[in-house]
Amino acid sequence: MSVSKIHYLAIRSLNSVLGILLFASVAFATYPGKNGRIVFIEAKSGNFQLYTMNSDGSDVIQITSLPSSQNPFWTPAYSPDGEQIVFSNDATGFMELYIVNADGTGLQQLTSDAGDDIFARWSRDGSSILYSRLFIATKQGVYHHLATVNADGSNPQFLTNVLFDDIEPAFFPNGEKIVFGSSRENLRSALWIVNAEGVKAKRVTEPSLSAGTPDVSPDGVKVVFNNHENTEYVPSVWTGDTNGTHLKRLTNPKTLAAGEASFSPDGRKIVFVGSPVFPNPPNIYSMNADGTGIALIHECPEGCFSPNWGAKQ
Repeated sequence: MSVSKIHYLAIRSLNSVLGILLFASVAFATYPGKNGRIVFIEAKSGNFQLYTMNSDGSDVIQITSLPSSQNPFWTPAYSPDGEQIVFSNDATGFMELYIVNADGTGLQQLTSDAGDDIFARWSRDGSSILYSRLFIATKQGVYHHLATVNADGSNPQFLTNVLFDDIEPAFFPNGEKIVFGSSRENLRSALWIVNAEGVKAKRVTEPSLSAGTPDVSPDGVKVVFNNHENTEYVPSVWTGDTNGTHLKRLTNPKTLAAGEASFSPDGRKIVFVGSPVFPNPPNIYSMNADGTGIALIHECPEGCFSPNWGAKQ
């Protein structure tokens, strides 16, 4: 995976929504709590903005009115207390990190490194942000590395430095480990786990899955992800133990192309994007954590991406 390919697919998706971005868009860390609202991005007249809604799809509210953007890699995420949202935006011409209150007030730009800061997620105590940051290696190519920054924008630092893409990171709820998608070992994508310092990396999914976009359950036991990342094949939502065992496919690719899954704060539900006709624009669905009870909760004529389930305030 390369950043140029990611952005190429993103721009192309606004015209044909090809591969539903191949779901190479997001990872989460769902922290325990009572179920609150869901944040997501939706395209209207070709322009993405942030929206929130109730868990049944009611009371949809637009919370940003930023300059027109056709880049869908905002990947919003609620803070553990549900009071703030971190996301990426290209208003400056580069993907930088921003924080906004859950009601849309108090917008702040967090980074200004003119790089490609994407896939941001909060630490358990809300004091820092984990994300993927562009790193250019001389004569080696262009890669993203895992990085952190304090919630006030201070002290940005890289955690990983391998010559592969490390993207879509998410803390385990206890903050001791990080799960992420990576092209390490020259794979299309696989899930890896490192400790909180970014070392002792271990691959936990087989290459044949092309796994990506992980989210860890609030109890830290399960991981949900989609397969066929960065491939031309129809993706599905899967779940399993965080060590890569007891894998189970939750959605049927013959009836629904699905990905970008996120646990609810109580761990009983999963929200995700999907389309019954691949590669048409994805809508937002929810289901029980065991894959039963799939329900369409928000229809998006031009496409919705990156739903994240916040804790009730």
